[in-house]
Amino acid sequence: MSKPYRYENVAEALRAAITRGPLRGARRLPGVRVTAKQFGVSRNTVIHAYRILEREGLIRPQAQRGFYVTPRNAAPAVSWAPLPEQEVVRRGRISARVASLDLDPRVVSFGSALPAPELLPVAAFRQSMRRATRYATPRSFAVYSEGAGAATLLEALAKRHENAGVMIPAEELIVTNGAMDGINLVLEVATRPGDSVIVPTPAYRGFLHLLELKERHVIEVDGSTSSMDFGCLERLFARDTVKAMLVGASHANPTGLTVREADRRKLAELAARYQVTVIEDDVLGELHFGAQRPQPIKAWDTNGWVVWASSNGKTLGPGNRIGWLAPGRWFEKVLAMRHASSRNGPPTLLQLAVADFLDSGESERHLARFRPRLASQMRVLREAVLRHFPAETTVSEPEGGLSLWVELPALADGTALFHRAVSERITLLPGELFSPSGAFGNCIRLTAGAPWSATREEAIQRLGRWAAESTHDGMRAALAG
Repeated sequence: MSKPYRYENVAEALRAAITRGPLRGARRLPGVRVTAKQFGVSRNTVIHAYRILEREGLIRPQAQRGFYVTPRNAAPAVSWAPLPEQEVVRRGRISARVASLDLDPRVVSFGSALPAPELLPVAAFRQSMRRATRYATPRSFAVYSEGAGAATLLEALAKRHENAGVMIPAEELIVTNGAMDGINLVLEVATRPGDSVIVPTPAYRGFLHLLELKERHVIEVDGSTSSMDFGCLERLFARDTVKAMLVGASHANPTGLTVREADRRKLAELAARYQVTVIEDDVLGELHFGAQRPQPIKAWDTNGWVVWASSNGKTLGPGNRIGWLAPGRWFEKVLAMRHASSRNGPPTLLQLAVADFLDSGESERHLARFRPRLASQMRVLREAVLRHFPAETTVSEPEGGLSLWVELPALADGTALFHRAVSERITLLPGELFSPSGAFGNCIRLTAGAPWSATREEAIQRLGRWAAESTHDGMRAALAG
């Protein structure tokens, strides 16, 4: 048997990385010069290998920009069945390990998408709690939370969000135990086991885990840019089995990206045309770095097919979290489902305290201080990654939120980097967690919730060094395979 040409070896290594290795879900291949250096071959050899992969449809050239992996949604969309139980458990253990480690003050945390305690309005909210306790009626202490929620909170929320362009009367809102509680309720009434739900990926791990538990099939579409492929979406919305789409449109976790306003309008129109429920997670909407808050998709909803879910968990902290839901045409069924399953909303006293926090203006004053701090922390984190990580690394450009998406060089292994980091008391999340298909193997998510320090700078420097080592290890493994 004749020995393969070197370009065939390079093509096979990249093919394996794209189809079943760390390049699954990657957007851009490294440049010809970089790949030649990684594999120890000439540039002409790399160009020959890239042309083979282009003919196979695995990659495509873009003028003046290099070669890109063909998006998953350019091919027929795949509906991913719920993951095997052992894989669900393995991924759950990764998330649980990060949550546990982040409680240790010795750990440098880039893993949890939460603001540091010192950034939260503890003193101001304590005053709201005192006022709520002082003026609460005896009934507030004697009964569970009733109906859609405390009237004073519903009115405060409706007033608060008029400025965001969401004109929803208080009587069309439901108070929930966080945004995920509301999303769970809507999925229960709008979908059934076996139905398909469209999710732009990389997607918040909580979405994927919830859909796995509820036995819904996930259809992945490309969520790596601020624009949506409406040709792909319209074909999917036309399918009888597609009942919902779950999307974070503003400063999304994990990418930090924000969907363009024109695309939000189109998505609301598409939902009405095909009668597919679009569930919008807007938890991060108020954490914008610019002057204006992005208008939720719900602002263009005229038929009730867009459901809007949000919470104060990222602004007031998870310990004081409440959520709210505008379920549109599903309002009555959501309330009935909550009553039938004996679920209650947050404690009435907490609802009254949050209403006071909103009505007193303390919420706006807190956000006016918090947003610039968060923007500064994100800017410094992003600059540190670009400074210390391998040159081929690309990072997202968040316009708000807490998450920074980092795409490592093509053959790096984000999961291996995660395990190396946690062994050294540094937390992050590997990219594979953000896709049901295990894509984004060469990506990681970092978060900017804590103030910058020399310790965090040193941790990023170490992560960058380990990322470079992972890239070299991946190259050797690909060639050996």
